[in-house]
Amino acid sequence: MQEHRIKIGEGGRLIIPAPYRKAMGVHPGDELVIRLQDGELRLFQQAEALKRIRAAVKNGKHTKSHLDNFLAFRRKDSGE
Repeated sequence: MQEHRIKIGEGGRLIIPAPYRKAMGVHPGDELVIRLQDGELRLFQQAEALKRIRAAVKNGKHTKSHLDNFLAFRRKDSGE
């Protein structure tokens, strides 16, 4: 996919270009997981995060941080 330049708007908002939203299958109102990794922002759907965690656990490659991050996200999402 081609690179796009975007500008940060008021309040730190950014707009994900339509081709990227379409490729990810995201729509207005969908919630995404954001991660800062190696100086890059990575966005993915919560279902993808869960899929990655399940694969890591299945392959014995999980770390405490994977599980802690997921559980913290779920707690925040449920209002605990």
